[in-house]
Amino acid sequence: MHFCPFCATLLSLERSTTFRYACATCRYVYPIHGVHRHDVVVPQSKFASGAMTADDLTDSVAMQGQPTTEARCANVDCPGMQAFYVQMQIRSADEPPTTFYECTRCKTRWRTD
Repeated sequence: MHFCPFCATLLSLERSTTFRYACATCRYVYPIHGVHRHDVVVPQSKFASGAMTADDLTDSVAMQGQPTTEARCANVDCPGMQAFYVQMQIRSADEPPTTFYECTRCKTRWRTD
């Protein structure tokens, strides 16, 4: 981003016979000489594909390999004290994330909002 040195307005890119930056307020013009082309390689985000969604949590295999924490199992008959967990933002951004748990012993699932 480039700004006008006189009025501090954001310069817009214009193309006449050549490329130039121009100020819409005070008509300052800055010519661009020697345009260079740069190829930019953007790595594919791990969230673009293959990211876990709330629907994936119906598969018990999806929880395998997730981090574990000390949490009492929601099943009152299970003595399990350790669970896999995943946090996801399934509601609006101003709400806290939802944590999904799966008991490592009996595979019971529950969540906290």
